[in-house]
Amino acid sequence: MGHVKDNNRWKKKKLLDLAREILRRKHYNIQTEESYVGWILLFTN
Repeated sequence: MGHVKDNNRWKKKKLLDLAREILRRKHYNIQTEESYVGWILLFTN
């Protein structure tokens, strides 16, 4: 789930892209997604 096929090569997705994809797949509210992304940014910088 953490990779995307790009021109016959596997490339890692960025953390925020992966988090958003998972949250959307689980049908989380957009405000919840924004909050979680904010926390990820806060703790990864």
